[in-house]
Amino acid sequence: MKKLEDIMDEVDTQYKRPTTVFNITLPCEKQRPIIVPFSDMHIGSREFKREEFEKNLQWCYDNKNVYVIGNGDWIECATRDSVGAGVYDQKMPAQKQIDQVIEYFEPLAKQGRLIAISPGNHENRVYKSTGVDIVKNMAAMLDVPYFTEGAFFKIHVGTQNYHMYMTHGASNATLPYTKIKGCLDLARFIRADIYAMGHVHDLQTHTQTFYEIDNRGSMLREKEVYFILTGHYLDWNSSYAQQKSMMPSKTGTPKIKLSGDKHQIRVSI
Repeated sequence: MKKLEDIMDEVDTQYKRPTTVFNITLPCEKQRPIIVPFSDMHIGSREFKREEFEKNLQWCYDNKNVYVIGNGDWIECATRDSVGAGVYDQKMPAQKQIDQVIEYFEPLAKQGRLIAISPGNHENRVYKSTGVDIVKNMAAMLDVPYFTEGAFFKIHVGTQNYHMYMTHGASNATLPYTKIKGCLDLARFIRADIYAMGHVHDLQTHTQTFYEIDNRGSMLREKEVYFILTGHYLDWNSSYAQQKSMMPSKTGTPKIKLSGDKHQIRVSI
């Protein structure tokens, strides 16, 4: 029988701080790996575009070179303290929304293709009210790592290394150019090849060329950096966005393809 001291040490290990740096190696023998960050699905919302989401998730199931990261706002999770009447409009209670997430993503987790997951502001409603981190519990159920405010990913593919920073983000932007600006601003204090941000309910990508010194030849070289808004799955028609006269925006999920023989990134939306 285990001693109480040993049990408490195990509990303490389980509840350590979230991971902020992930070191990942992805195979590229047959096909280039593709990273797919899902965010802002809002499962349980009456505006949730279930058919489009399930189609994209099925594509991930069917392509074994695809690896998924969850970037927050998995569920609607409206509470009595939420803005508006969301607690009455959502189509199912929060627990059923969580169960739906587990059902959707468990096959990918079991195959080792769900890299990590994080909460968004909708899941943090519960944390703010009760101190319970429901995405941390979801991560335990799926047996995958989780991160909170943001995380760095060092991704090894063949002979190449890629650095990515991902965060759910926090912004009140409503226009396309102000939404992407929040992601662009990350480059002011973080160095990466790929910056990915959610929360603003848009699917965008922007490429910026930087010049730097190549130490091997003491010459200038160009470096392409990618900024990505990680999409959403909410219908605009008869929604909160329509009520507030917000612009409709592209739904879906980006696909980030990484080359293993040369430093090359391809993003499709």
